[in-house]
Amino acid sequence: MKENYLKIDIIPDNTNYWLIRTNGGSWYNDFKYNDHVSITNNIVDLNTLKEINKLEDYKKVITSKNDSKQKELKQALLNLSENEREKILEKSNLTKRNITDLSKRLFEFIHEIKIGDYIVIPNYRSFEFSIGIVISDAIEYNDKEIQQLKTDSKKQDYKYSNNKLHRKIKWLKETSRYRIDPKILNKLQMHQTIINLSEYKEAINYLINPIYIQNNHLHINIDIKRKEDISPQLWFEFNNLIKLYTESTSFQFKSQKIDVQSPGIIEFISFIPFDFIKKAYFDNEEAFSITSWIANFILFYQIFKGKEIKSISGIEFQEKVPNDIKELRNDAEREKLKTDIAKYELERMQIEASLRKLEQKNNETNSNILEVPEKFESEIKNEDESVSQNDSDNN
Repeated sequence: MKENYLKIDIIPDNTNYWLIRTNGGSWYNDFKYNDHVSITNNIVDLNTLKEINKLEDYKKVITSKNDSKQKELKQALLNLSENEREKILEKSNLTKRNITDLSKRLFEFIHEIKIGDYIVIPNYRSFEFSIGIVISDAIEYNDKEIQQLKTDSKKQDYKYSNNKLHRKIKWLKETSRYRIDPKILNKLQMHQTIINLSEYKEAINYLINPIYIQNNHLHINIDIKRKEDISPQLWFEFNNLIKLYTESTSFQFKSQKIDVQSPGIIEFISFIPFDFIKKAYFDNEEAFSITSWIANFILFYQIFKGKEIKSISGIEFQEKVPNDIKELRNDAEREKLKTDIAKYELERMQIEASLRKLEQKNNETNSNILEVPEKFESEIKNEDESVSQNDSDNN
């Protein structure tokens, strides 16, 4: 990878974005050090939950497990007074609201979050945020791994969550609160452990890389650093550059988002054909004209950002999916293909069995059909010949 190459991320269109809480920030370092995110689950094992693909069924299973635990606990507390026993049972029992919240949290973590999705986590009082990409399905640590994590946490002086259920994460970026979109900060008022932030994907993508392609649109975010006011003449020159850009390329200018304050952010959005994106990714460089697009981009930076770029010799397109994710995704596709083949074979066997039954039934039925008397056979034959002749005449 060349140092003076302009790096443009290609982000899959179906990527989702999630905020996962860190228990008031106390698990933030645990998540960062161990390259994972985790949630609490002390009631149903992961293998059972993986086989369930409906939220309502999650609620049923968790309700059943909760009832069973309450019965077991009640038996274990028989030596206590009724008053003491009831207090303990009430404290350990999951209410209907608890069951609903837990079911939704587990269902989202296990089924709705996908490999390649982005995860955002806040630290204590949400002063800092880390952004990462999911690189594993939901998995559980075994007892030996849990013990090792506890030992490591003492050495590194951070609090370990004690959660078995987790997903591995590749952390990409850490950013301060002031760079987070206020709409995302408002979501922190919600009490859910997991919050879907997909509606704010552009605000999150910008934090990872200010230049990226998603949904057939090229996004260029310019963070203005200049302290001087931006004059009307400068705005005119800027918009004239956009006009020249759209006239000199096949791209369709879509919109321009501007934070009118200086410093602030300008986001330039342009529609680009899918075939171009494909060519750009696989050719990896020289897909854009060095005299038009890059020249304009450099000028944008020089005018607005107050940051002089020494040189850009080319463009590097990088799919925002690490190699380990690609391997996992390929493995998943192979497993899906195996499943589809097995399903096809099963369906074929079922169809063949049905045909055999139908054939057997027809044979049994045919044995009970009355034979046509010989005296009618000649009449039927003559009638068939007559019909055949009429058809021939009509043609």
